[in-house]
Amino acid sequence: MNRFSLCIGVSNYQASVLEILPNARNDAVLIYDVLTARGFIGEVLVDPDDADLEDALDRLTTRLKSVREGDRVFCTVYFAGHGLELNGEGYVLLADFPVDPTLAGVARFGFPVARLIDAVATCNGPKLIIVDACRIPIGSHDPSDWQAFAAATAHARKAYPKVATASDVLIGYSTSAGMAAGDGVSGNSRYCEALSEGILEHNISVEELFSTVGQTVIRDSSMGQRPWYVSSLMQRVGFSDLANYQPALFETLTLERDPTARVFCWTEGEFVYHAEGFLVFTSGMGRAFRGGGAEIAAIFVRGNMMGLLERRGKLTVAGELEATIHIDMDDVHGMAGSPDGHTILVYGRDGCAVIRHEDGRWAIKERVEGPRTDFYGAIFVNDETAFVCGPGSLIRLSGFSGSAAIVRHYMDVGDMSIVYDLAWDPERQTLIAVGNCGKLAYFDGTTLQQSGADCVVGAARNRARDYASLRNGLPNDVAHLFLNDRQAFESQFDEETLDWAVRATSSQDLLCCTLLQDARVLAVGSAEGFVFLFDLRDRKLFHVLDAGGSLGFELQWMCADLHANALVTLLADGTMIRHDGVMPAF
Repeated sequence: MNRFSLCIGVSNYQASVLEILPNARNDAVLIYDVLTARGFIGEVLVDPDDADLEDALDRLTTRLKSVREGDRVFCTVYFAGHGLELNGEGYVLLADFPVDPTLAGVARFGFPVARLIDAVATCNGPKLIIVDACRIPIGSHDPSDWQAFAAATAHARKAYPKVATASDVLIGYSTSAGMAAGDGVSGNSRYCEALSEGILEHNISVEELFSTVGQTVIRDSSMGQRPWYVSSLMQRVGFSDLANYQPALFETLTLERDPTARVFCWTEGEFVYHAEGFLVFTSGMGRAFRGGGAEIAAIFVRGNMMGLLERRGKLTVAGELEATIHIDMDDVHGMAGSPDGHTILVYGRDGCAVIRHEDGRWAIKERVEGPRTDFYGAIFVNDETAFVCGPGSLIRLSGFSGSAAIVRHYMDVGDMSIVYDLAWDPERQTLIAVGNCGKLAYFDGTTLQQSGADCVVGAARNRARDYASLRNGLPNDVAHLFLNDRQAFESQFDEETLDWAVRATSSQDLLCCTLLQDARVLAVGSAEGFVFLFDLRDRKLFHVLDAGGSLGFELQWMCADLHANALVTLLADGTMIRHDGVMPAF
């Protein structure tokens, strides 16, 4: 994606008559930071003079021209400082503006907004010019001032003819024509604060953003400041730099499902899971069956290694280190393998078995039990460290090689009564745990202390399911009131009834989680059939995929496509859905 920006903030002026704007430079830096966070390449100018801004615009134009012919560009120019406007002709004032802002002074020393538009007018794609400045008209002056101003604006129109024909442009103003714009009281202007927050949203178009920003500023200023924007944008565009995930039916299983089945990415475009004693390899709508006969308890895939555990305890490892070993464990929930393929964790109701390949053979090294003896999930961070989780427990295991006993560190999971699955964010060295009642928690990988938490309850409303749950314990009219008018419900019913209703509609047990190929995205799957996508940079939920929850289909498991930016979900009814990540146009 080609995204370029230029952010300008002028706080200090040469002319003493011009008020110092302490927040203007902060505004430019803040918008630059959030644009950079959304993939824009650019620069920030603080207190530039006329020559500084001209040089910066030349650099921006050079970047725009460096894009391959036919490629599209998303360009944003932001200005914060003093501004003036008369009869639709706008000027911004730079740090070297030396005189009183009279018509003649602005005509001679002002910087026309038309120049900002002209610098980007010919680029192929959406162009945003944002003016966070006053648009106060200049008062009455003698005829010579008017003549000077008219001559300057006429010259600007001739000097920048591309402005009149520029398309795919949005011009945003922090205030309406003839009105002042506030500098703000908390380090940034109201307009900048609302704009910066909106830029970081993923599910909003540019035009929706500027409409929302305007409404926010109007409300917060008690209608004292009313932002405007004019737009000729040719299509919907947003600031999000993350993909939109679009579902497509991938494969339908006709065999009886196995409640312990988990789906794994195998080779490019191919996935594997187990059902009725078969390994099922899927590619598109095609299927291939291998094995059959012995019941399968669990499988795992790590690189070119696959492990298969039969119900009778026979573990077969296929890959570089092939072997067969017998494991005495009942009710196995799953398996995990280390990156080097030398360690396998088999976990379930009987605890966790650590299986090592040493001295040319596989053997059980150690058994691990949790506070409640059973484990639901496990993940390797590296060859020597793994985490296992279960009801009220999260344990770090380390030191798998060598003859010494495995080191165990029991971690505090707070109010998570059940931890179902784990994911590891290597860039931020963070462990993510998901559990019951829609809860997820973040843990610092070094200190093992919790560094954040979230809850997705209410993020995916399923009225049909919620209503059915409520009807099990509440009369019809009470259930209807709770779903449609919470304030009225709380005024009529006691706290115990409210608590019961909340519990009835807040299950969203988070069954599994994984990082996608785009490692900025964490996918969290709920047993109720929804997938919640989080931006790991700010840990915000930015999208909810309905894998079948609105239809009452439970999620069996999900996995990331290791070869493409996609997610595959396996539902309890046997349906497999592929959610392809399609990057925004810009």
